[in-house]
Amino acid sequence: MTLVLGLHGILQEQRGRRQLLEAWQSGLADGVEAAAGSSAVSPSLDIYFYGRQFLPASAQGVRQPPGKGGDVADVLDAPVDGDDLEFLEDAVAEIEGASAFDDLPPAMGAPRIPTAFQPLARRLSRRLEGGLVLQFLRVLRQVKIYLSDNAVAEQIRAGFLAHLNDARPRVVIAHSLGSVVAVDALRLSSDSNVPMLITVGSPLGMRAVQSRLRRPTGAAEAAVALPDVSRWLNVYDPGDPVAAAGGLSRIWPVVEDYTVGNGKDPHGILGYLGKQVVGQAVLDGVAD
Repeated sequence: MTLVLGLHGILQEQRGRRQLLEAWQSGLADGVEAAAGSSAVSPSLDIYFYGRQFLPASAQGVRQPPGKGGDVADVLDAPVDGDDLEFLEDAVAEIEGASAFDDLPPAMGAPRIPTAFQPLARRLSRRLEGGLVLQFLRVLRQVKIYLSDNAVAEQIRAGFLAHLNDARPRVVIAHSLGSVVAVDALRLSSDSNVPMLITVGSPLGMRAVQSRLRRPTGAAEAAVALPDVSRWLNVYDPGDPVAAAGGLSRIWPVVEDYTVGNGKDPHGILGYLGKQVVGQAVLDGVAD
């Protein structure tokens, strides 16, 4: 029986379920140990893997004629239109207004990225160091693809709900884009039960994301409650640019918001999983 189901974040298309599962298991074991001590046994964990939905067929293996090179798959190289840039413009504006980045030293210039994104990267580089600039743009770019491509989103949602209803886990942990997938699926579904939802490093608080969330038929407002979720914890590092909009309780009052500090990798899943608050929430969810 699977007690905990993980929903990974973006840019995992070059990995797979087994690789992610190994990392998540060790991270979660650290969080449980931080909460309950070294004698605690980490509950069973599985991962719903959807990363390959973002990997083009040409990256899965295409026979090439002699002397011809293949294409490099990167989310920033996907076709971009005006709505994509407007979405990222809104997201960058939220980073510029986030007080968590006020005291950071000036960054050392914008990273090398496709031309279409360079103006946004230059603005972000006044607030974030180069690695976080790239991470932010890639995360939000893939979030936008998910929010805009109904076919891709439907495949990912259907797979998650099938996994959820088969395994019946006590706890769902959703990281980054995974939190958008979880909320999107649970808002549109009427027959799933999640005793404990833990979102970490979530971009759900961003206006750019909120304005594009799918609504159930007949719903007038974007912020629709999740009636099938008994308890919802949201954990974020204030220095995580993807979660720069902060807590989610201002949107969904039932959410319990917690902040943590993840050091030099503020968005990384291992930093989140290893924290006491996440470990304790998992133990609470499994025990209920």
